[in-house]
Amino acid sequence: MRETFFALGLNDNRHWGLVFIPLILNVNKKDVFYSPDRSLISSNNDVRYSGLSYTEKEIIKIIEEYSDQNLFKYFSKQKNLKEFLTDVNKEKIDTFIRPFIEKRLTRILEILRKSNIKVFLREKSRSNVFDDDFLKIDDLETKAVIYLERGDEDSTYRLKLKQEEKNILIKDQYSEIICNSPAAIRVNNHIHFISEIEAKKIKPFFIKDEIIIPRKTEKHYFKIFLKNLVSKHEVNSIGFSITLITPEKKALIYLEKGVRNNAVLVLQFQYDEKKILANAEQMVFVNFFEEEDGYRYEKYYRNPEYEAEFHDLLNNLGLISFDQVNYELKNVRDLSYRDQLYKLMEWINSNSSELFESKLNLIQNENEEFYSGNIEIGISSNLKVDWFDIKAKINLDGISISFLQIRKNILEENREFLLPDGRIFIIPVEWFTRFKDLFSFGKIDKEN
Repeated sequence: MRETFFALGLNDNRHWGLVFIPLILNVNKKDVFYSPDRSLISSNNDVRYSGLSYTEKEIIKIIEEYSDQNLFKYFSKQKNLKEFLTDVNKEKIDTFIRPFIEKRLTRILEILRKSNIKVFLREKSRSNVFDDDFLKIDDLETKAVIYLERGDEDSTYRLKLKQEEKNILIKDQYSEIICNSPAAIRVNNHIHFISEIEAKKIKPFFIKDEIIIPRKTEKHYFKIFLKNLVSKHEVNSIGFSITLITPEKKALIYLEKGVRNNAVLVLQFQYDEKKILANAEQMVFVNFFEEEDGYRYEKYYRNPEYEAEFHDLLNNLGLISFDQVNYELKNVRDLSYRDQLYKLMEWINSNSSELFESKLNLIQNENEEFYSGNIEIGISSNLKVDWFDIKAKINLDGISISFLQIRKNILEENREFLLPDGRIFIIPVEWFTRFKDLFSFGKIDKEN
């Protein structure tokens, strides 16, 4: 009686390139070889499928997403599958179909890294599978290290793959690309995952030790291609410099209207001259300089600890964010945009000292700038026999206005008061209930 188990064959499809196919392998009694059964499909009528684990069934469903029939449905306007397979061209495959397939292959590989499911290289020349055909999926990340030397006549570009301190040989090995981005390649019987580099940039080194860049084309190479490599990888340089610098940094919040017509504060960070949204994935910046004696780069990193302080500050002061970039007040979405804006400006005024001390810079629309500082009222009273005089001043960080100047706003319930410097002061909402009777029934005598 034969034993069987689920496995994936890495197969070179004549149309789509490398793909996984799900199979049941029958174990020979003497464990000398394994004979594949026919491919599996997700059907509860198939006893082989019904007996699979949840993870194995999940893999089959992912594989079926790039079946010929599904690819025909997603990418073809032809009448039938046969016409699609006959007419599909390389450009369409490379531009649309292969990236679609590789997204599914990446999902499968992530599952395989965490499971004990076996993968084997399926050779077209023979039907049986042997122990040497099984592939090992490495848990450790493989790193690309770049070596570039600028000489008098040309520049030399080399690339090596390292896993911790171990070099991974790829030249003159049995190597092929499984996924381009994120990169997954097979080298002999190992599948390697290479961080932050496209596999097509590794492929030339399957057959050569180095790439020569002629002097006449090197500027474009250094300015575009190498700059991108410097930002993502360790580059060992000779003949030009790569300097790690500490940039000046700022935290910025922009007062804006959000995509849901809500009033938001958009958090950004500035490192030297580069601005980036708080939730952006880019963590490294590189500046390229061309000088008389050659080229140089300045490289610097974002500071996650510095950025976390401002996320914590905004959260602790009562704002919320669903994406770590757009911050807003709680429970105000039912209000109009203008009412949300007034509430948000009140929040800014109330917390202006904390925002100033933290060096969080508020950026507003130049066409409509609101007062964003502290608000103080100075009140003095003089008690007479049967009345009392009240004199009040509103102090706005160096601007002093008589309290009587906002009388019309209070009585007409208009929250926007234009300051002498052109900014708009949003009158706190509590003032309308607190002072309306005073303005309605009190008599005005000069500034009293």
